[in-house]
Amino acid sequence: MHRHQLFTDFLGLAVDAQPDLVWLGAVHAVEDAVERCRALVPDVVIVELDVENGGGLEPMSELLDVLPGLHVVLLVAVATDSLLQRAMMAGASALLPEDGSLEDLLRVLRDIRKGGLWVHPSLLRLLVNCSPSEAPADAPVHLTAREDQVLQLLGEGCAASKIAPHLGMSRTTCRGYVAVLMSKLGAHSQLEVVAMARRRGLLRGGKWPLHDHECV
Repeated sequence: MHRHQLFTDFLGLAVDAQPDLVWLGAVHAVEDAVERCRALVPDVVIVELDVENGGGLEPMSELLDVLPGLHVVLLVAVATDSLLQRAMMAGASALLPEDGSLEDLLRVLRDIRKGGLWVHPSLLRLLVNCSPSEAPADAPVHLTAREDQVLQLLGEGCAASKIAPHLGMSRTTCRGYVAVLMSKLGAHSQLEVVAMARRRGLLRGGKWPLHDHECV
């Protein structure tokens, strides 16, 4: 859902050119987006976060009310740490700058369908209120006990939606821990967190007692 016709036309052509992605169309009003989502039940929706013109987070919230399992990719034009935190709390699956690359967007469209969380590096630093690290890539990573718990469960293939109730926290809090892990490990996605943690020997490989056995 984007207000610029030219942008959406080019994006549609780019997505349709991918063998594993299908473009279902674009709309420019919230009411039309809700109606289209009800009819087509997409996996992913791209929403422009148009704060300057009053867009806010309402469009995403309305779409998630219709399809709770929908993955929403937010394109952000003007970002603040408060805005990004509210976007995560509202259920965004990915945060990307509006002037980012097509390659990044296509990568997110693929990864997000696997249940991951993706934040562009430029937005991630703002989200967790930290500056770019100057430490070498192999420098020790210091994790709190809670961060380590979340990391171990991610390493077992558990989705954040399952980790949160198991550890007695909200999904929003769990997403916050994942964002911090991404920052500390220099990862851009939830999948990269696991891969980089494994390379650094941070995953112990033990099985956590998740009673519902619904790790994905």
